[in-house]
Amino acid sequence: MHILESDRLILRPPCRADVIAMAGWLGDYEVSKNLAKVPHPYGEDDAEGFVALREVQDEGNCSFTIQRKADNAFQN
Repeated sequence: MHILESDRLILRPPCRADVIAMAGWLGDYEVSKNLAKVPHPYGEDDAEGFVALREVQDEGNCSFTIQRKADNAFQN
């Protein structure tokens, strides 16, 4: 697992704890309309499937989330 950190942010693979936040952000059409491979509507089942797939993929396929260190908030 690759994790990169700066003074303010953590760049890390998605995890199950991100599912609700992912569904909230990506379920918003104003966000998802700008993304090529995000279905709309996007719900918790979609986020759970995405996280589960990333847990079994090989090292060559990386997906990351951005987490703010100040409050541990998930960012899109």
